Amino acid sequence: MAQAAACPSLQGIAELRPVSAPRHRSGTSFRQVEQCLGSEEAIVAHLFRCREKELSLCPTCARPVKLVPTKRIGTYSGTCCQAFHRIVTMDTLFERSTWPLTSWIMAMVYFANSRSGISRAFLQTMFGLTGGSAHIICKRIRQHMALLEDERQVGGPSEPVGLSFQRIKGARGSRIQSRSVLVMAIHDASHVVPVVVADRRPSTIHPIVRAKVRPGSILVYRDRIEHARLNQFRSNWGLARSFAIEPASRYSGIDNAILVFWMHFRRVMAAGHGHFARGNLWLYLGEFAFRFNRRSEPDQIFWDMVSHFPPVVGRGA
Repeated sequence: MAQAAACPSLQGIAELRPVSAPRHRSGTSFRQVEQCLGSEEAIVAHLFRCREKELSLCPTCARPVKLVPTKRIGTYSGTCCQAFHRIVTMDTLFERSTWPLTSWIMAMVYFANSRSGISRAFLQTMFGLTGGSAHIICKRIRQHMALLEDERQVGGPSEPVGLSFQRIKGARGSRIQSRSVLVMAIHDASHVVPVVVADRRPSTIHPIVRAKVRPGSILVYRDRIEHARLNQFRSNWGLARSFAIEPASRYSGIDNAILVFWMHFRRVMAAGHGHFARGNLWLYLGEFAFRFNRRSEPDQIFWDMVSHFPPVVGRGA
């Protein structure tokens, strides 16, 4: 079995793939995955390599400690101020699951290779699960993809970045079944970062822009209202001082990516998710953006999914 080398970044983990494995433009094959992550031991070893730095910190003094494996697979122990144990699956999408890790990896391959997402009924049929178990697995994988994509930033020095707003209908509220949800999309020429927002106030928008847009980017506007919104609270938030603000007419093609993004997202949601809970919209947006931003390299989607494992369990909508 090929040795798995962890690389916790959104740029992918090409080292994890077998050297002889061909690159498929349509996705990742099970044969490629089995050569690297074909057993419980291999998956546990990869999880440990990805999370060794955070797992090896002493719970008392936060100093790094050398961990050694115990007799129980997936469990490691260390001694510093006191003896402690670590489970590699804690705080990840695999936590407190009796489902085999190999089955989790297979389900993640299905999610990576699908263009429109995987439904609960599909996993229920393919793996012989109950409806409740299939729902939890789908939600955790979707949440894992959304949290990975949440780390993305767009733009760069002298690169134009656009802001657009869309209202997504179909969310189930407490009383109104078709209440809409406001989504702000931050995008450059090729990548889109969607964020669910409560309103369009500068106090809501500006902190998100500062967190998602790289320094030196150029914020583009389309009308006087957007220009005023970007310049509002200039002294308090410093958005206009941190980024140049110019009209969108100077940058042709800046809206191509966002137009394609919303066109396909609405088609996918209409086909497979006619109604959704308001608090779960960010999961579907994150899952779709994860695939969309890697549309030129579909064979890399799965490897990016297993390159990093942010805390999933306990993260609400």
